[in-house]
Amino acid sequence: MKSKMSLFVLIISIFATFIPVAAQTNDDIWVRVVRQYERTNANTGEVVSFDIRFYIQFEELPFIQDGQVFIPIREVAESIGLGVNLDREAQSITVLGVANEVLRTVSLDVQPLIANGRLFVTLPFIGESLGLYTHWDGGTRIAALTTPVTQFTYIPSRIVWIARGGGDIYHSHVGCGNINPEWATRTTRRAARAAGNRACRNCW
Repeated sequence: MKSKMSLFVLIISIFATFIPVAAQTNDDIWVRVVRQYERTNANTGEVVSFDIRFYIQFEELPFIQDGQVFIPIREVAESIGLGVNLDREAQSITVLGVANEVLRTVSLDVQPLIANGRLFVTLPFIGESLGLYTHWDGGTRIAALTTPVTQFTYIPSRIVWIARGGGDIYHSHVGCGNINPEWATRTTRRAARAAGNRACRNCW
């Protein structure tokens, strides 16, 4: 349940923060992030793959110069939960994790550009430094950034049947022959146990 709730909060926060602004037009460069996930059901072992896609909202828009796509790296990093620090003297960028730990330090491939306080780097450097797969579509002017697959396991809240008329016994499925259909109601296993009910030995 905790994993499911965390994922729900993650999805809501992403769409609340990174919906593209109306001021951006088709002539501008759009940056799309695809976060890949693989979820395993702890009870059944079932694996489900899915992704979350969104566009990043920039205060300073990406641009093309000398045939290279330049993108503000900080907004990209923050959209996937990372941080970045620029070392001007060493001409490198340090990537920080969610706990502010150093993940890697990468030397800049070309001279970075700074506009209105925003650090712009090339699309290939975005991929190398942040560990993303990158793709540029010149026709649609979309820079696609895809994360590696994040795997996690969750324990679903199991729905059970309660046969209250037969002595407060809870069951894993409605097909159990011990269920009194006149008294059967649905609840969660946790709630049933918290109420002091005992499990049916035939179906659990």
